[in-house]
Amino acid sequence: MTALPARASATRGWRIERGGRRGIDRLTRDTLRRLEAEAGGPVATAAALRTLRAGPMALPGLALLWGPSIRIATANGNTTLPRELERRFCLYAIEVDGRPVYIGMAAGATVAQRLRAHLALARRPGTAFSRRGDLARLHSILVAARANRKSIAARIGVVSDWGPYRRDWKVLHAAEALAANLLLAGTPDTVAYDPSTWTFETPNCLGRRRA
Repeated sequence: MTALPARASATRGWRIERGGRRGIDRLTRDTLRRLEAEAGGPVATAAALRTLRAGPMALPGLALLWGPSIRIATANGNTTLPRELERRFCLYAIEVDGRPVYIGMAAGATVAQRLRAHLALARRPGTAFSRRGDLARLHSILVAARANRKSIAARIGVVSDWGPYRRDWKVLHAAEALAANLLLAGTPDTVAYDPSTWTFETPNCLGRRRA
């Protein structure tokens, strides 16, 4: 068998890798469409779950348990947060005037640390986000909420049933993506949900942008 030139081999490998990624993307889209169809469509689901309440939330193969809404004092740059938010390896929701606007994941950091990072950026209205994504939208939402003295709160979501999956960061991230899709997809642009981006959480990303 004649070996391909190095450049040709690299090009062929790139095409194979690109084809594989397209296949994965197609499978992901098909899966989400099927879940949305079973749930009555993304717009209907989002409207039904627009107000998040304490209690269980069923996800495909998983179960979440949301805690009560905890109001965050933002006046005078206050970053003192209740001890209930000193929890890690869980999800969290940020709410403005009682409506969820962002779903995040606290894996290596605690929920309180993640919230402090979000609020620190919100105190700098001129902060520039060069890339689109959920955090870019959340930044403008929090800046506007503080300027208009709106109520800002957070709540913790714990995976109460891991189903057939192993308890690890990747599955927690999958739960974050699914919960955000159910709660925020199909709603107006006043929520921090960008369906065209994919985000990752690591212990070292505290205070940094998530693309």
